[in-house]
Amino acid sequence: MLVVKDPKRETAELGYVRKALEQGQLVIVPTDTVYGLAAIATDADAVATLYAAKGRPTSQQTAVVFATVAELRAEFPELSARASWAVSALLPGPFTLIVDNPEGRLPWLTGGAPGPIGLRVPVGAYALPPIAATSANLAGEPTIVTLADVTPALEQHVAVAIGRGDLGGGGGTFASTVLDLTAWERGEGPVRAGRDELERVAQALVVLQGAPLG
Repeated sequence: MLVVKDPKRETAELGYVRKALEQGQLVIVPTDTVYGLAAIATDADAVATLYAAKGRPTSQQTAVVFATVAELRAEFPELSARASWAVSALLPGPFTLIVDNPEGRLPWLTGGAPGPIGLRVPVGAYALPPIAATSANLAGEPTIVTLADVTPALEQHVAVAIGRGDLGGGGGTFASTVLDLTAWERGEGPVRAGRDELERVAQALVVLQGAPLG
């Protein structure tokens, strides 16, 4: 696994990561929460490699991570008015937003059949193509906030990793908070979160309460 330093702008190092993704290889990237294991989202075979390397059941969903909100909107122009509002209000940020996917895009990320899909734009995301990303740990193991914690069993499948040091910063080691906007639009609770995420949950609920009707 080649480790490159955190590229602050367009650099040769970022080019290595982009090339690996375009070749269907796996990479590890830091986010605003934890380190993520990623494959290019539009390549079903690359995503299958990601699932196999992590030991993740293909029935589980994996989010699409975009570099910018503008790119997210370009790829999912059919967002409902309320989902579009939530995207503007919460992203970039430490949230994965589950939205309706009427076009059935990327079924290999939605449990193998067309359905709602998770969308994410981290703070400080890199200029990479849309990636399928999940936490960089084997299924069932804790999430990681340093590259030193990547297990050899996972590392052997990774071509390139971006190192940004310790991501913990005293803020915990939990991944992005999942907000199910499809449930929210039905009038149900939108949050699927662990007990350590109460501050994020409170932030999200305050924001969503200000959503326009309709």
